[in-house]
Amino acid sequence: YQRRVHGGKGTQCTRLAEKYGYIHIVVGDVLRKEARNGSEQGRQIEESLREAELVPGDIVIPLLQREFEAHPASSTFLLDGFPREMQQGIDFERKVGEASRVLYLRCSEDISRKRLLERGQSSNRKEDVPAMIEKRLTTFSFQGVAVVRYYEAVEKLHEVDADQPVEALWKSIDHFIMPPPL
Repeated sequence: YQRRVHGGKGTQCTRLAEKYGYIHIVVGDVLRKEARNGSEQGRQIEESLREAELVPGDIVIPLLQREFEAHPASSTFLLDGFPREMQQGIDFERKVGEASRVLYLRCSEDISRKRLLERGQSSNRKEDVPAMIEKRLTTFSFQGVAVVRYYEAVEKLHEVDADQPVEALWKSIDHFIMPPPL
């Protein structure tokens, strides 16, 4: 589930998980939780997050695998905000499992900035300040676009305009997603 920074993916993933019973894994939450544990790996994650840099795949993928293993009865997961760069996607599919679909919420940079600044005012998240927002947008432009193009080339990508209102966005997404197998 890839998107431009703050395109509404959290809201839409929550709705999909509720409607279809998917396990919703918010990759940023997994990373922030690990960063708080005080380990060396946690400190590396904290540093990457503080600097608005991507957390390396060799750290992220084992954490995601642990999340998958915590739900052995489930076969359908929504990874919210992953992969952030091509090698993460390749390594994840090789080590954990193949993505069946990738939903890309295309959001203009202006709307992303506005939404992130609003979220920063209400949540006090350290990364939602202008300098970090710009760095995240630049990172997406250089690394995230390659992920989108790859999944488009292998015909797994569904791209939707995330600049539209929440309900219109939901209608654009819902028909693309199939319920999990029984």
